[in-house]
Amino acid sequence: MKTERNHYEYQLIKDLIREISEVGKHVRTRKHLTYAFDPSERAEKDLYHHNMKLMTVIHDLLNECSINIKSRGYTYIKDAVCIITDHGTLDVCLSKDIYPHIARKHDINGIARIEHNIRNSIDAAYRLYIKNGKMNCPFMDRFETKPTAKVFLLHLKDEVDRRLWTEMSGC
Repeated sequence: MKTERNHYEYQLIKDLIREISEVGKHVRTRKHLTYAFDPSERAEKDLYHHNMKLMTVIHDLLNECSINIKSRGYTYIKDAVCIITDHGTLDVCLSKDIYPHIARKHDINGIARIEHNIRNSIDAAYRLYIKNGKMNCPFMDRFETKPTAKVFLLHLKDEVDRRLWTEMSGC
């Protein structure tokens, strides 16, 4: 009797560890057991995997553009692309729709710092692109001149969508 109970508890712990390793740190309690996700809600797990793929694609693309990962602009650009993606349309106003949301998320008073950090990150990436002889970043080839923040973010969103679509469809 005792060995059956130990085996059952061992199996529950093993399943729990497998679920947590599959999904990550998103942990939710349900009755007396702890799950990495609610097993009855498949959509929640799929949304989590989609968001992780989105973050990975954005990270890879910003690294290709040589945007410094340690800069605040990197974080704000990543957040802005996620917000634009969630917004569902390209008709967004950065100063009214995007920057205030980022300011609330990072607990910043005013949007001028956010705009400044994003602009500086884009400027630094474009200067590096020009300095390297317009090589090593196919994404930056889209721009004949230094892009504005809105143009850069919208093109970034399009490229992220294209890469996600390619990854999802397996092409």
